[in-house]
Amino acid sequence: MFNRSLSLHPKFLGVFLLLMAALLPQMTQAHGEVHALIEALSKRIKASPDSASLYLQRGILYEGHGDFDRAFADFQTVKLKAPTLKVVDLRIASILSDQGHFHTATIFINEFLKESPKNVPGLQMRAMIRSALGENKLALQDRIAALENAKPRGPEFFLDVARAVRKANPLDDSTAISWLERGLAESGFLVSLADYAVSIEVDSRNYAAALSRIEDIILRIPSNPQWMVARAEVLELSGQSLKSQQAYGAALLKIEALPTAKRNTEAMQSLERTVRGVLRLNTQR
Repeated sequence: MFNRSLSLHPKFLGVFLLLMAALLPQMTQAHGEVHALIEALSKRIKASPDSASLYLQRGILYEGHGDFDRAFADFQTVKLKAPTLKVVDLRIASILSDQGHFHTATIFINEFLKESPKNVPGLQMRAMIRSALGENKLALQDRIAALENAKPRGPEFFLDVARAVRKANPLDDSTAISWLERGLAESGFLVSLADYAVSIEVDSRNYAAALSRIEDIILRIPSNPQWMVARAEVLELSGQSLKSQQAYGAALLKIEALPTAKRNTEAMQSLERTVRGVLRLNTQR
């Protein structure tokens, strides 16, 4: 990838940086290879000290390798050598926020968003930073803006907005659920969205609505006994002890009827132990 000198025109550096940033998770998997690449880049930087693209490449490698101090230094050098490259502020903001320097990170992410106000990763990052600073209403605005500008927009955007609503307005569960419903309408049925809606209903002690949502999930994925257990738990919370006991019994029968390979998974064995424990406890009362 870095076998020959790379000198990018400033207008292409931003695209290059975003592409390279997407590779950060893979970069962390091969430490020896990363070290070799960094050493090669360092030699080339000595030969071409004015090349912003070389510092950029090395900074991204440092960041992917977890060497944030050196990454930060390289990105600062890029800012000096290519001041029009505002996208590097996104990487600097990421490093600063990872280290808990949220106030300073705000300066850099705001600089980036001045030039790219509809950039989805930038809006998501600023939302995270604002949430960390307790600026929950502003974080909500950024989450909504990220969702509106995302193409395509997956269910995680609706989940992020719903969570942000609950942090910004803890008593406004109906608005949070409306965002989840919008996500379900747009994306089709997704367990992640339905699950969070159930959690909100339970937190609000709206047990009838929670049970209704659980019943819908069971109809859609009848092979998963986890939701039968969830139904039993909500019935118990709502004070319907007899129905809860019956629901736990039905869940256990469902687990026992699973194919051996699925029943013997760690998650399913844990669920079975929980159900048996509850049934045993209830019979002793």
